[in-house]
Amino acid sequence: MAIKIKGYLTFKHTIGDQVLNLDENKKLTLNELLIKFSSGEKLGDVTCPAEPNLLGSRVIVLVNGLHLSQLPDRLNTILKDKDEIAIFPPMAGG
Repeated sequence: MAIKIKGYLTFKHTIGDQVLNLDENKKLTLNELLIKFSSGEKLGDVTCPAEPNLLGSRVIVLVNGLHLSQLPDRLNTILKDKDEIAIFPPMAGG
């Protein structure tokens, strides 16, 4: 199973554009994937310490072009072969 992960803006340098290859029988949730990246300090505090199933305000995540809030299972979404994950830092501007 191959999952494509791409970091944008300031995450472009730390995450880049990569493919995570997993055993076909391995089930991985979006939350587990984000924790895996945050433990390497690539994203900083991705999940809220008090509630690990809630995404912190530091990142914006899309799965196959859908914002996390549009996914029925949100962070508990089980990733599938050829899923594409886009990770953006918080947006600001004026």
